[in-house]
Amino acid sequence: AVVDGVVYVGSLDNYVYALGPEHLSRDDDHGDSRSEATAVDVGSTVDGNIEVVGDVDFFSIRAVSGQGYAIETQLRSLPDRAFTLQGPGIDIGPGSSIVGRRIVFGGRAGVYFISVRSSGTGTYRLTISAVE
Repeated sequence: AVVDGVVYVGSLDNYVYALGPEHLSRDDDHGDSRSEATAVDVGSTVDGNIEVVGDVDFFSIRAVSGQGYAIETQLRSLPDRAFTLQGPGIDIGPGSSIVGRRIVFGGRAGVYFISVRSSGTGTYRLTISAVE
């Protein structure tokens, strides 16, 4: 049953279990895992939104051998950002998140995954460009 925006899903041992609006499905602009990553073309800019604390946005790019790439994040209303980069020969994972706004990498062909997260909520812009 739904009462005042709260979904009551059942009871057990005299406890009522309910889900409020914050626990129901939400619109998420980008996938929350590598398997749901938003593919981004090199030379593109993508806007993102960390809708709730704990949200992570994943992106993927296809790199070619010998080409350099720059990944840049620009804060809009997001208070801070950390992003990770994983792919052939590089693994800057969650334990070593890049807190800065730009990273340049290159070398190996393959698919690279970028994740963006924050300690708060808000919007940002991600730009992927080729560098020489």
